Amino acid sequence: MELRFSKYQGIGNDFIIFEESEVVDLDFSLLAQNVCNRKFGIGADGMIICRREPNIEMVFYNADGSRAPMCGNGIRCFGHYLKQSGLDGQEVDIKTLAGNLTLEYRNADGSSSRVYMGNPKWDVKEIPAKVAKSDMDKILRFKQILFDEDIELNSLYMGTTHTIVEVSQIDESYASQFGPAIENLDIYPEKTNVNFVNWVDEEHLEILTWERGVGITLACGTGACAAVVVGDVLSKNGKKAEVKSKGGTLLIEIDGKEVYMTGPSQKICSGLYTYIKGGY
Repeated sequence: MELRFSKYQGIGNDFIIFEESEVVDLDFSLLAQNVCNRKFGIGADGMIICRREPNIEMVFYNADGSRAPMCGNGIRCFGHYLKQSGLDGQEVDIKTLAGNLTLEYRNADGSSSRVYMGNPKWDVKEIPAKVAKSDMDKILRFKQILFDEDIELNSLYMGTTHTIVEVSQIDESYASQFGPAIENLDIYPEKTNVNFVNWVDEEHLEILTWERGVGITLACGTGACAAVVVGDVLSKNGKKAEVKSKGGTLLIEIDGKEVYMTGPSQKICSGLYTYIKGGY
């Protein structure tokens, strides 16, 4: 079976996009595992299904086949795909499991966009998180000992579950050790993305994300948003900051309780994927 696909990347975060009509009879979770595999598939951090009826919806899967509510870099790539597939207008409302989000195009071809990312949620029930202290309603500066080191966890729901850990410098070996350990802590029943953040100054952050179901990625849009939101609460950055990852830089803005992300996207290729029932 041959399936038409497109592949896009947003500051190094890459995604395979299918129209739902192409894959409607397939197991989306299994398809994501196969198509995202970098050895036996096309290779990507995630898979997006474009659902057009009754409204435009981004159905997102991580590379391990798990469904995720939303993806920041993914939604910009999805918007770019929609524009290149004939969408009219300067903005589009996109349905996600995290809510309806509005994407505004910053240029004619759709390769740069500003996205309303929703409002951060701190309540442990919405993150979700389970903590021993029954009176604790949020995870902010939450102390945890891992590998004999005191760690402060700051968790919130920003389109998906994120945990922010402050570091003095970005270190991949450190992230590879602490990322999976924090992702799989018992307090996170649905696991968590882990973002290691260095606040350079009030307007510039450096970030490295351990993405649940994926591992270290070149970038994470919702993670960048979460970092600036946490930084604002902890008085480490202002309401507007540039977040630099290995793959590139995003501009994150906070307006009241609303969070906005601006950044680029690029089409890499399109073609036919040969689907083998049962996988590779």
